[in-house]
Amino acid sequence: MPVESARGDKLQRLALPAKALIALRRSDHADLRVFDATGRAMPIAMGNDKAPDVKSEVPLPVHPIVGSSRALQIKGVTLRLDNADQARIVGLDGELVPAGVGETSVLGVLIDTRKLDDPVDALALDVDLPRGKPVTFTVEASTNLKDWSRLAEKVMVSVDDGQTVLGDRRIALEDADLRDRYVRVRWNQSPGDETIAIRAAEAVMVKRETRAPLAVAARGLEMPQPRDVLFSLPFATRLEGVRVKIAETDGVMPVTLFARGTSEESWHSLAAATLRGDQAGTTLWINSVDGSWRNFRLEADRRTAGFSRPPKVELLLPRLELLVRFDGTPPYRLAAGLADAPDTFLTRDEIAPGMEAADQSALPVAKTVASSTSPLIVAVDPAGLDKGKASRTWILWAVLVLGTLVLAFAAFRLLRGSRDPTI
Repeated sequence: MPVESARGDKLQRLALPAKALIALRRSDHADLRVFDATGRAMPIAMGNDKAPDVKSEVPLPVHPIVGSSRALQIKGVTLRLDNADQARIVGLDGELVPAGVGETSVLGVLIDTRKLDDPVDALALDVDLPRGKPVTFTVEASTNLKDWSRLAEKVMVSVDDGQTVLGDRRIALEDADLRDRYVRVRWNQSPGDETIAIRAAEAVMVKRETRAPLAVAARGLEMPQPRDVLFSLPFATRLEGVRVKIAETDGVMPVTLFARGTSEESWHSLAAATLRGDQAGTTLWINSVDGSWRNFRLEADRRTAGFSRPPKVELLLPRLELLVRFDGTPPYRLAAGLADAPDTFLTRDEIAPGMEAADQSALPVAKTVASSTSPLIVAVDPAGLDKGKASRTWILWAVLVLGTLVLAFAAFRLLRGSRDPTI
């Protein structure tokens, strides 16, 4: 397949077309090659198959929470621990210290995050800190300003006049859902401490992009009975899912997708969905990293009449990229399909030391040149037949039967010889 390199850096991205994916014969993609005009293989590595995250920062309104700095202090504390028959009782005696008149301070801030639709990766704070004193910030969320649940906690330390903070001013929230919720940030502060203040806050939003899979139509499905449809993959690329369209007369049909590696293995359930004849198609996503599944079975629920005819099936393939150094002589070509090809892949660190996913997305893009614009159709063998394995099985049986006949003939000759009269 011809490849056109882009201008600029020799290190470029090359998206694998569906035609290359259905030609692969190794699940580790080691049969992929990029050759130059002289037949020399170019250095290649597998690229990051995930789209880079898109980050954005949303400013949030900050409202101070004012109260007595001594309101939660107690005096005259007595602690009793009783232990009898494994029943433990903790008693706390004391009384609150009354707050002095006018002794108020900022105990925290309230942040309105109700309009944030996307998950929040972190909360970035513009904060004033006393020099050299560790301050613990606690982030909590609530829907009613009364009941609070803890989201995260972080210690910050300023090494100068409050402008430089060791580490990061961001508090990780790990994709917290803050829609229709309030956030409270509070900190530990004792009377006489220097002022701690949060001047501003930003929500760090991370939108994780997903790449739509490549779809290839399948033909040659086998339907041994109305409730079972079988097919096998002639290639080694892992499926991300299958899109199924049943006949309109089939109505509503719950189905389950099963898979196995060879005809000798048991079936494993991968996905389930309810198909409808009046819909364009339903996708059954395969949430499995196992790329050894080659045989598949689509089973209709026993409460239905099954398939009136084999459904239309599209195989959904992952979008994969190569990192290629075009150091040779153009034109270039992409090759795949040699099952016994040695693995010549470099690692990403070897071909591009220190490159992150965001850096990879900025590389020049090389393109394959399609020889035809016709939709791809892949022929799928009926599942479980494994023709090569079947041939080997017949050969083994033939050898076994022949060996048995030879042993039987030898035993017959020995038995006949033992009955001859001795001279």
